[in-house]
Amino acid sequence: TCDWILSHTIFKQWATDQEESPVILWLHALPGSGKSILSSFVINHLLEESFCVYYFFRFGDQSKCSLSNCLKSTVYQIAEKVPNFRYALTDMSSSSKTLENADPKTIWDKIFVGMLFKLILPITMYWIIDAVDESDHPQLLVEMMQGVAKSTASIKILLVSRQNDDLISTFDRLSIVVSSVFLPVEDTKRDIRTCVEKEVQFMRASKKFKSMVIERMVAAAQGNFLWASLALVEVMRCNTQEDLDETLEAIPREMEQLYRRMESNIISKTKDRPQDQRLGHTILTWATCSRRPLALNELTQALQPEFSIVLDPQFTISRVCGQFVTVDASNRLVMVHQTARDHIMTTDSVLAVDATEGHQKLFTKCLSVIEGQVHRRRTNLQSDDHGFVRYAVTSWAYHFNLTSVDTDEPLLRLGRFLDGNTVLAWIVSLAQLNQLKVLVYSSKKMTLYVRRKRSPYGSTNPILHRLQELDLVESWATDFLKILGKFGPTLIANPSTIYQLIPPFCPQSSMIYQLFERRSPYPPLLQVHGLTQDVWDDSLAKISLGPKTQTVAVVCSASQFAVVTGVGGINLYDSTTFDLQRTLSHKERV
Repeated sequence: TCDWILSHTIFKQWATDQEESPVILWLHALPGSGKSILSSFVINHLLEESFCVYYFFRFGDQSKCSLSNCLKSTVYQIAEKVPNFRYALTDMSSSSKTLENADPKTIWDKIFVGMLFKLILPITMYWIIDAVDESDHPQLLVEMMQGVAKSTASIKILLVSRQNDDLISTFDRLSIVVSSVFLPVEDTKRDIRTCVEKEVQFMRASKKFKSMVIERMVAAAQGNFLWASLALVEVMRCNTQEDLDETLEAIPREMEQLYRRMESNIISKTKDRPQDQRLGHTILTWATCSRRPLALNELTQALQPEFSIVLDPQFTISRVCGQFVTVDASNRLVMVHQTARDHIMTTDSVLAVDATEGHQKLFTKCLSVIEGQVHRRRTNLQSDDHGFVRYAVTSWAYHFNLTSVDTDEPLLRLGRFLDGNTVLAWIVSLAQLNQLKVLVYSSKKMTLYVRRKRSPYGSTNPILHRLQELDLVESWATDFLKILGKFGPTLIANPSTIYQLIPPFCPQSSMIYQLFERRSPYPPLLQVHGLTQDVWDDSLAKISLGPKTQTVAVVCSASQFAVVTGVGGINLYDSTTFDLQRTLSHKERV
């Protein structure tokens, strides 16, 4: 399929490396028209004979919606193939910091406009970016492409997306600055025919009946790949022409109507089994709200103990969620399409998933799973049997920040978590997984939530304000950052030190000291005297280089920093956890 595009006049005009040919091609189509399949075909074709870099945005994965990640991936792919660009990145002062922490516009201006576009390349470079509309900043992405007009390197860019009013106007402005052409994907009948023929060949029927099925399906699909794939499931069950007529007549032509029909079928099949309806709704909640797609073993763990062990996850998912949810090639739970996710989150049936309620449910589940680990300190979190525990440990703050501030339940739930030993067990788990950086992420999400929660307090009854709980969350948000900076290497080496050895070294006003040193019912294992600071100071971390060792220079990047000593040593530290990662020695005094 898809080979028609190679002979299309507009595509050929764009793909040629002639000077007057257009630089940017916008390929747009309706949802479910096979745009990503077409992108993959073009990428594979260009990789065979050209220099091609690519990126696929994905709506269901937080990391794959990021425009910054798209730009970083593009930089990495180009650096692999272009030595001059790789050397320029190496020589650029603080280049890692630019890529790691900067916003997309800064990355674009400094790395692409400031470096890449000034190089002269011997061949044309092709960029393919799929599902632009699923990016977290689709219009910004298109607007930044104006910078390609300044490039001395020969670059061709293919942007693939759905069409909407905002993107139309943005592309219109882009075409004034950069030579651009638009290609609507309207005639995909031949591709759909190939897809249907491949499936129908397995139907137990005569050649004449198969041919009739193919013709009817291609005509009914009206260029929609997603519709064809969903409808094929029902059509493949037909045994007579009468069955085929009734099935095709009953299947709605519009995707929204088809989704309603799929929804009604699920509700009808499970109406006498409320447990199945609850299971289906829970799986749909995970599929629509999870931070990243869950592996099947993670999903089965997430469903317990509310639901018993699922014997055949794929079969069960198909039965209680219909065709809304599928299992991809990596055995991960994903929605069949973004439009299906949009439908489930806007419908008013028993299957409907409310975003804020869904995140609250997943946040609560994550904390419950972490609390279940308090009495299992010797658990091997790296094993597949604890896949969902790893998700819960690293993702609860993501869901917490997306809960509604109109209800106090998430705040109260987090307060109970932070007011007991569980929070220390969580830090131990992060250290065991070598994921202490999650402390920084969690601190940021907690701070964002507190700001949202406090925002309407100026116009509401003070009696209803949850000031004590908010102060608790804010205090721990600060503690997480300081604990990581001051005790990160210690936690990596011995995670259990967080229970009795670290709290005595913390300021008396810190929440970890107040909860686990001052209020502790047990005699202290360690007493520390002489600390002059009652609050955390401005120092984030202190590093000891050993006796008679003098620091000559400190060089920083986003991910690491290096300390050069006078005895010819270079210590490399992680810039978040301050863990010593490597020591280099050139055996000469500096």
